[in-house]
Amino acid sequence: MIVTMKNTTTKAISQKLETLHVQRGEAAQGRVLTLIISCAQRELEDSLRIANEISGEHPCRVIALVPGGTSVNPKAVLAQDARDVNPDAAREGVLQGNETDLEAEIRFGADAGASDVIVLFPHGELAQHLDTLVIPLMVADTPVVAWWPTQAPDNPAQDPIGRMAVSRITDAARSTDPLGTLEKLMRTASVEDVDLSWTHLTLWRASLASVLDQAQGHKIISAEVTGSPENISVRLMAAWLATVAGAQASIRPQQANEECEGGPVPEGIIRGVKLTMDDGGVYTLSRGISMAKRALQDAGVEVDPSWQSPALHDGAWVTTPTSKAPQMISLPHRSTADCLSEELGRLYPDPLYSRVLRSSFTVIHG
Repeated sequence: MIVTMKNTTTKAISQKLETLHVQRGEAAQGRVLTLIISCAQRELEDSLRIANEISGEHPCRVIALVPGGTSVNPKAVLAQDARDVNPDAAREGVLQGNETDLEAEIRFGADAGASDVIVLFPHGELAQHLDTLVIPLMVADTPVVAWWPTQAPDNPAQDPIGRMAVSRITDAARSTDPLGTLEKLMRTASVEDVDLSWTHLTLWRASLASVLDQAQGHKIISAEVTGSPENISVRLMAAWLATVAGAQASIRPQQANEECEGGPVPEGIIRGVKLTMDDGGVYTLSRGISMAKRALQDAGVEVDPSWQSPALHDGAWVTTPTSKAPQMISLPHRSTADCLSEELGRLYPDPLYSRVLRSSFTVIHG
């Protein structure tokens, strides 16, 4: 269900939202946070789809801000009382005397998942006061999270919406200039900031830590990450290894259309990581089996030609200095929804992320 409100106010939106809760027999309580999405019109539906997908795990109030946009959803119905609201101010006490220039949607049920969704389309001067616009609509006494699905502000911590948030989530990989966006984020990194390109690495970092449990007492002296140099997650992986392990880290380029076992390499994924220890031992974690085979051959192990690669998005091969054959582990590819869900479940600062960004500029930029 989507209800459109033209020429409205935040007070009228709140009243309509409460009325809809009563009519549908739903409780407005139970929202664990307020998720504020700042996006362009063309990104709105995909962003809301992702928010709806994770709403079962994180029921929240979603407030999407689309400055200059308008409601074009064919499923929307015009609210009966939308014409009766006071047109003199977008919010009582704010911008008094200006003509209301606010359009909104309220989404419920299948169009909102387990959350309730408010989409705001501010115009004119109102678009310059987004923070005061959303405050009356936020769930009281719950954390506020800001998410920019594609284009991030130059300094999220100083953005009017970002200043209200306990966690600021960006996704530089989906911006029009991923490396340029990451560079801007590096210059203003704060512990409350996180980019989903970093969250994509959670399972990789955990898997590498597990593999290296066997190398206790030894130090990593070099690390090689295989993947597209243009992919931010590939660069952040190299930066993380350089920062945490103090190792020399490099990126082995592999083009997106390069053939490998199981077909072309999917664009944008890490293909593998090779770690060399101070005792000469080599540990590898790779999507395809080629890296695993090379590591075993270098160690003098006879390679069985029948070894095949797993599905590239589902698993990875592991080799250690004592391996006689590669072992396959689960390492699924993570969607944007998976990563956003992880960040909404954490809601505490990640000092390691900002540390990696600030100390590994040369590694990231290659």
